[in-house]
Amino acid sequence: MDEQFTPYVRPQQTGNVTGVRWARLTDGHGTGIEVRAEPEGEPLEISALHYTPFDLDGPRHPHELRRRAEVTIGVNHRQMGLGGNDSWGAPPLERYLLHADREYGYAYRLRAVRGTR
Repeated sequence: MDEQFTPYVRPQQTGNVTGVRWARLTDGHGTGIEVRAEPEGEPLEISALHYTPFDLDGPRHPHELRRRAEVTIGVNHRQMGLGGNDSWGAPPLERYLLHADREYGYAYRLRAVRGTR
């Protein structure tokens, strides 16, 4: 999970992985949780960090963050891009926009995974 965190100059959402069909997060013994898209094969977006979204929203610099022992898992359908093809404020391309006047839906299943003792 630590490798998913990017220490941006100002802490913000990070570690989002797109196109995920399933993910399994386990401890050293193989015990943990599995996330699967429903219907199977539909892509999800998943993040797993030692920080909550609230942790990342407050501090102004990465060294101000307090790493948690627990892991916060984010399971999303989609996220809209922040910008377009330049650094001067162009909007995202149409295919990356999420419109507020549309309904979006997705489903996933959580399953406990039992490892060895």
